[in-house]
Amino acid sequence: MGRYALLVGISTYPDGLNPLPSAVRDIDALQEVLIDPEIGGFAESDVEALKDVDETAIRKGISRLFANRNSDDLLLFYFSGHGVTDSVNDFYLTGNSTDQKDLLSSAVPSDYIHKAMNQPGGSRRKVIILDCCHSGAFAKGMQAKDSGIISVLPKLGGEGRVILTASDSRKYAFEQEGFELSLYTHFLVEGLKTGAADRDGDGQISAEELHEYVRDKVIRANNLMSPKIYPVLEGYQIILAKAVQDDQLKFRKEVQKIIDRRQGKIFHSTRGLLNAARDKYKISESEAREIEQEILLPYQIYEERLKIYVETLKNIVVEEFPLSEVTLEELEELAIGLKEEDLQAIKERILAPKQAEYEQATQQMRQQQEAAEKQAAELLQRQQAELVRQQQLEAERKLEAERQQAKLAQEKRLAAERRRAKSEQELTLDLGQGITLELVQIPAGKFMMGSNESDDEKPIHEVTVQSFLMGKYAVTNAQWQAVMGTEPSKQYGAKFQGANQPVVGVSWHECNKFCKKLSAQTGKELRLPSEAEWEYACRAGTQTKYHFGDDENQLGSYAWYGSNSNSRTHPVGEKKPNQFGIYDMHGNVWEWCLDEWHNSYDSKPENLKANGSEPWGEINVNDNDNHSCVLRGRSWNNYAFNCRSALRCRDNAGNRDIYIGFRLVVA
Repeated sequence: MGRYALLVGISTYPDGLNPLPSAVRDIDALQEVLIDPEIGGFAESDVEALKDVDETAIRKGISRLFANRNSDDLLLFYFSGHGVTDSVNDFYLTGNSTDQKDLLSSAVPSDYIHKAMNQPGGSRRKVIILDCCHSGAFAKGMQAKDSGIISVLPKLGGEGRVILTASDSRKYAFEQEGFELSLYTHFLVEGLKTGAADRDGDGQISAEELHEYVRDKVIRANNLMSPKIYPVLEGYQIILAKAVQDDQLKFRKEVQKIIDRRQGKIFHSTRGLLNAARDKYKISESEAREIEQEILLPYQIYEERLKIYVETLKNIVVEEFPLSEVTLEELEELAIGLKEEDLQAIKERILAPKQAEYEQATQQMRQQQEAAEKQAAELLQRQQAELVRQQQLEAERKLEAERQQAKLAQEKRLAAERRRAKSEQELTLDLGQGITLELVQIPAGKFMMGSNESDDEKPIHEVTVQSFLMGKYAVTNAQWQAVMGTEPSKQYGAKFQGANQPVVGVSWHECNKFCKKLSAQTGKELRLPSEAEWEYACRAGTQTKYHFGDDENQLGSYAWYGSNSNSRTHPVGEKKPNQFGIYDMHGNVWEWCLDEWHNSYDSKPENLKANGSEPWGEINVNDNDNHSCVLRGRSWNNYAFNCRSALRCRDNAGNRDIYIGFRLVVA
């Protein structure tokens, strides 16, 4: 009669399966008790241990274990690692290279083990111990190949086979904090090593006794695990180990009963019983304390987990109540392995007062809301009564107001007509000979002057501008002749001589003389615009390249320039105006500004930024001064890019050119 064992422990796994550090320690601990001659009685050479191997090595080991054995041999197969099931609930043992997506070729199916066990002849005593998840699924399809009635041999124990599993087919096996081994194997080894699994005291540990011992211990520590036993024929009576019948074992069993009766609690009376048992069996204090600690360990672990749950729940209800769905799910995870009756008692102790407090607060809020709604209803009633009274008063006032409004409307119409007549007079200058000059009111405001397109347009800066009047159009040939009596455009040919075409060929000095002469004629202060006034009026509230936007393809609707002018000026006002109602601010002719030229705005004084109506530079000069003055707007001869609102140019004050004209402002 031989005793042979195959112990497999897989701790290291590829991605997708968590490592199980205790698995290889499990087989070391079990091997130690199996080869102990006083316990397992296995020869060391007859116990094969496979650590962190692939499924091929496991298959070969199983084949070696069950092949060519005698009928009275005891065969034991133990596995610690991941057990997995597929979509049809077939069970597999995993190796260190198992791919969960390809279990058939990378794991060991339970069918393979069943077939190895069911080979004709061979051993009639087989024990399978599986410490893995879903291990109860291994028993699926289990059957005995032996025929006839198997007698029970008192010396050898029962014949047949038996399967011990750490869980049923639906539940999980756990590694437990505080244990070097997995929870199931810890108590398996403990029951064998101490002899405590020998429940009937006959000096032998059967498969059934070992199962009952481990089951009770495991459930006490974690009630989510459900160890099972699956015997065939008399397999549950197979003797696995000897139990030494000494006083220490008797003491252990008595301590187990005392502690189990008190559910792991040590009271004064309990301590008295434990001390009495220690003296009875003559156990030293250190040995007694060690045995007590081993027996108390599952209770202590359970109590610690219970304490963590209690403290967590207490902290949670301080932060939130009622509990959210996410919090409830997290509490369920934390409660895994705790007894339902313990959980219920904790919830009643912690949640019930909080629920009562919550309901009381809810009731108070409801009462306050009802009181507020009542007050609101009463207030609404008073407001409605007041509204009726006010409506009556309003009806009376309305009659009187209608009479007053009719009177005021008549007065307003007369005043508006007077203002309109005065405004039309102010916005139109009579130049004589039936020639007039139209002005547009430019509102006061602020704008960002300049751009980043060119150095002489930088830096962009904010300027404040007062309200002023500006010529609706550039000064025309007819207007110039009416005031000055000359025809400066005539020198450039017929294309530039139309009465409504802008005057060209006028210098900065001559434009100032035009303004002075017209000022004396009309009694108004006329001048060239400052550069800031010109750009402010051109932009008309915009910050885009042109006063109509950034799309230069639209420029032809607003300006005469190089692409559409046919190399000549055109009568003013033929294109669309800007938002202020001013025409031809882009193209047709360059327009003189009052300012002296500066290469950029870097040195522009702050007072000019605060008052854009003030020109920058010296303007009170004689006709012989030929300093550079600012030109704006570009002309009929320029590209679209050069017609931008911010673009600047210059010419000497005494120069005349076919491209240059002007428009005036009233200060």
